[in-house]
Amino acid sequence: MRMSSRKYKVLIVISLMIISMNIVALTQGVHYFNQSRNLDGKSSAPQAVESPNILADNPIPSPYQEEEQDIPNLNEWNITINATRSIKIRDFGIVTVNDTLVLRNNDNTSLPIFRFALPNNWADNLLTISAKTMWMNSTFPMNRTGVFEEYKNEHYTFYKINLNPVVSNSSAYKINIFHSMMYFYDLFKTQVVQEISGQQVQIPVNGIKFNCSRIPLIPSPIYKCFTSATVGDDGGFIPNMIQPANATAEESAVSYKAVYNITAFNGTRLYEPDSVDDPYRIRVVAFLKVEPPLEAPLYKRTIILENWYWARVHEELTIRNLGIIPDNPQWDPQDPISFVTALHKFYIGVDNAEDVSVSDALGEILADESQNEQLVQKNRINIYLRTPIYGGEELTFSIDYLLKLEDILEFEKTEFVLKTKAMPTTEFVVREFQLKIVFPQGANYQYFYMADTKMTVEESKTPVFLKLGTRDTIALTTHNLSYFSPIHMRVGYYMSDIAYYLAPLTFALVIFIACLLYIGARTLRKDVIEKSIITPEEEVEVPIALIQKFVELYEEKTALQTRISDLDENRRRKKIKKIEYETQRKILEQKMREVISELNKTKRELKTKGQKYTDVIQKIEVNEEKRLIVEQNIKELRINYIREKRISKDAYLKILRDYQNQIKRFERDIDKELINLRLLIEHESN
Repeated sequence: MRMSSRKYKVLIVISLMIISMNIVALTQGVHYFNQSRNLDGKSSAPQAVESPNILADNPIPSPYQEEEQDIPNLNEWNITINATRSIKIRDFGIVTVNDTLVLRNNDNTSLPIFRFALPNNWADNLLTISAKTMWMNSTFPMNRTGVFEEYKNEHYTFYKINLNPVVSNSSAYKINIFHSMMYFYDLFKTQVVQEISGQQVQIPVNGIKFNCSRIPLIPSPIYKCFTSATVGDDGGFIPNMIQPANATAEESAVSYKAVYNITAFNGTRLYEPDSVDDPYRIRVVAFLKVEPPLEAPLYKRTIILENWYWARVHEELTIRNLGIIPDNPQWDPQDPISFVTALHKFYIGVDNAEDVSVSDALGEILADESQNEQLVQKNRINIYLRTPIYGGEELTFSIDYLLKLEDILEFEKTEFVLKTKAMPTTEFVVREFQLKIVFPQGANYQYFYMADTKMTVEESKTPVFLKLGTRDTIALTTHNLSYFSPIHMRVGYYMSDIAYYLAPLTFALVIFIACLLYIGARTLRKDVIEKSIITPEEEVEVPIALIQKFVELYEEKTALQTRISDLDENRRRKKIKKIEYETQRKILEQKMREVISELNKTKRELKTKGQKYTDVIQKIEVNEEKRLIVEQNIKELRINYIREKRISKDAYLKILRDYQNQIKRFERDIDKELINLRLLIEHESN
């Protein structure tokens, strides 16, 4: 009986221990959940401040049932605020707003947070929003701090800033709120006067118009607010359309009169930016010319990391002009007005790119050095359009370049870290960005951070050369990026030691196989000669010297044709002066006449040596004549497309590709005959 009693006591103690452990575990789990919830960008205020109006952890109520007390406010603190609002319309159409607030906390309650609101037509078109804070007279730089969406109703979106440091006394404190926005404004066609060749000329431009509030929407009184607007280097303001009329407008800047004693914003009134009854409403009207509103519907980037020295980058960028369509959208290089509203160049920001190549559907695009154009600069790649594009038109470019691994790759403890821009910087909005990174063979991918945010990527494998293994590959798709977006990335991966030797071993194996193939080809060369079109006849002497002379003269003629074509192209692009051009062309033409005369004489002599030589010469002449006919057809096609606009772009590209393929086929047939002649010479010489 005692043993049974002890047994029950032991069981009871064990049961109590298990229950206690479960309670502790449950408590820790709840604590961990609360900590995790505070990291998702919608956390509540610090515990030192008890504010019943913070709704980050509560469901957002329906805008049709809201009451004034539901809207976030700053009623618990006695704050004095002076505000400065700076609006800028940048080249290519992005709008930025910079609000600088200087506040004082007039009571003894610490202020750990700050709140403000944006109208939803701004909030829904945000590209980036950020904030910096610091004491006004501090020698330290301002601290970056988080900006979190806290509440949203039918007209406004409220945001919260965690102040760093906390406002603990009445000293002046500075808050800087910066946000950039996409194309929320109205575009319209207008004209401005510009001096061209000493004359005042009306030129068409891209008009930009929007109404907004001249004051930041802050749930606390503002003593004074000063507002100004500026425009990028490519544009200006239209003074007679700016409201209110008492604003001071200059060529590229507008200043609005300061307003005083502004009551706290409570978010209950309707947002009506077009209403003239709003005392804080302003109208901004500006224009842009050759850097119109622009976007990239799609930007694809592939980064291939090699084991040594280089990262190879391939990009495909599609751009679209969002500006107006002029009345007569015809590009005339002699008429500067014809492309004022069109886009004819832009750049992407890439540091220290080498071996850069830019191309479109018609081939590689080169910079015109006579116009002081540079394709590559230290921190950018300039892209020049063959012909400008007008509103609604778009083009796709391919960009290839190399980056030194020593500039973008670091070794930290036991891993490699790729530190560079995920996307090159652009002055326009990229609607969809697709990034693909192919790691070196033997690498094991670990993580991907964009700024301070860990990104979720799609992992896959890429086969290597000759399918001798695979390489880790990741892919990421994101949207609405711009110059102001946090686009710096940190990508970590481990590397196997044997991978450093795999690439050179593979290369050595390829060289070894190539040597074997060469030896085999030399051994079988005699058989190849016997099966070629021209075979040495038995007991007939082969005219080696005559064949050698024919091949050399024909190749010299081809080289002269190439030099003349290059000279004509340089003259067309004005890379060479007229006198020098004419002198060089006369020399080349004289040399061409001499070569052709000697070549014709050699042809006649070679034809007398046998029918097989006559057949070869006839095949070369037929293919050469066909090539000349196709080249003439290409010239007529370009005239029909570029000058006369008789065919569509898609039809032009398809026909052009067909013609180019025909030329390649004719040149291959000519090369085949010349190679057979050279093989015959080499065989007979041995």
